[in-house]
Amino acid sequence: MNFELEPKYLAIQQEARDLAQSIEPISAEADASSEIHPGILSALQTSGMSNLMVATEYGGRFEQVDPFAICLVREVFMATSSHLDSLFALQGIGSFAITKGGTREQRENWLPKIATAEILPALALTEPDAGSDLKAITTELVPSGNGYLLRGTKAFISNAGAAGYYIVFAKEEAGFSTVLVPADAPGVSSTPAPELIAPHVLGDVQFDDVALTDAARLGEPGKGLNLVLAT
Repeated sequence: MNFELEPKYLAIQQEARDLAQSIEPISAEADASSEIHPGILSALQTSGMSNLMVATEYGGRFEQVDPFAICLVREVFMATSSHLDSLFALQGIGSFAITKGGTREQRENWLPKIATAEILPALALTEPDAGSDLKAITTELVPSGNGYLLRGTKAFISNAGAAGYYIVFAKEEAGFSTVLVPADAPGVSSTPAPELIAPHVLGDVQFDDVALTDAARLGEPGKGLNLVLAT
């Protein structure tokens, strides 16, 4: 059995090493910060490595997202900067629901911006009283006119306050659903989370009767848990 990496993976691994080496002088400063470090973000954007998180059709590197390539990159980044690794990983964690369950319009609107790291995403799952048991969430989608109102609070959300959009897991009559909410939508606000032992870009996000339509849905109503687990 051959355990050597294919040439395409060796090239990606070297790209990751080059990027990690370039940010090493600022890695300690970035890793001690609870805010997005502009130098790290700029380096990630310039490198183009976020394009590993989306398919070629939307500006990505490969025809389909390649988990092995992502793991190779993260292995390199982790050894140098947790901040860089987190920024890179969240480009995928916060966008895969769009890749998997988004409409063509949603994919065309958001995924190219993920590929260039022009925008940062966030996956809003956990709540003050719901962590590992996601079925205990209280954030809900309530029918209103021709659409819905999103109500609830999400806690300890990575990229909160810095994200351009939130993928939100909420309950409704059909079960549990997933919706895409722009960060600048009326009724969306965020507050920084308390400092942790390991600094991290983290916060709570409030959704106060955020008006949504079916165009915000990711996947089918009531099937949101499947989409979250796929991520």
